[in-house]
Amino acid sequence: MELPRNSVWTLNNSDLVEDGLYRLLDIFQDVESVILYSLTDTSVTVRPMAVSLEGFTEVVSSRKAKKAQYELPSYLLVDEEKISSEHIARRDKNHELIKGLISDSTFIFDYATKKRSPQLAEYAKKVGVDRKSLARLLTKYWRNGQDKMALLPAFSKSGGSGRDRTPTTKPLGAPKQPRTIAVDRAAKFIVNDDDKNNFKKALKKYYLKESGLTLAKTYDNLLKDSYSKELRLADACGRAPLVPTKKQFSYWRTKLFNKEQIMKLRTSENDYLRNKRGALGSITD
Repeated sequence: MELPRNSVWTLNNSDLVEDGLYRLLDIFQDVESVILYSLTDTSVTVRPMAVSLEGFTEVVSSRKAKKAQYELPSYLLVDEEKISSEHIARRDKNHELIKGLISDSTFIFDYATKKRSPQLAEYAKKVGVDRKSLARLLTKYWRNGQDKMALLPAFSKSGGSGRDRTPTTKPLGAPKQPRTIAVDRAAKFIVNDDDKNNFKKALKKYYLKESGLTLAKTYDNLLKDSYSKELRLADACGRAPLVPTKKQFSYWRTKLFNKEQIMKLRTSENDYLRNKRGALGSITD
């Protein structure tokens, strides 16, 4: 019976392991064991497990284990030519860090069968990397196919360049930290579409015009025009008002209007054409 290395299996109603999806990492004929890795467990550190070769063969024969597919993350499926040199360097560095472990069959068997792994701790000291960091790299390597590409950093999955994130009940960004213990700060304000419309109106009314107000004075007028009720209520209750911050207002200024629009609207047409617009020719022209 063919049991290819790296093949993926779904197990149901077997006595070997819990039901789920598993990658077959390797077979050790000398100890008649199969090393399985759970693809169902999505923890950042997951250890492989050893089961008897005879037992695994039996569940395959009884069709309690069937071959399956595991879809790799999309960022691992790109051509190497399209990967930045920075990401390739990080991938190769990660592979170099764990190369001594993944090539050592004794370590893999011990890591799968023993509760403690002194070999991992010793290796971590040797390469000067935290043991948990190595465990996370091993997890990525085994989950994503035991290939160098499995260790490519997942930077393409993070962030949201060019897209507005939609807040729900949880504010975006880092939480506010009070500068002093004695002073309570307002909860972090969540900017919604109504607030963006308020920002746009205030910017057009006070800021985006020739000889317009400064951004700080425009912000003060924004609060008076659109959030006066909250300011009065907070003052009456003796608490900090729950209103957009000046930093939020400044951020949305550059999201709602680009740099060119702001420059053009805040200067006279003559000054803009002579001094601020992009040059159309070369310096020799």
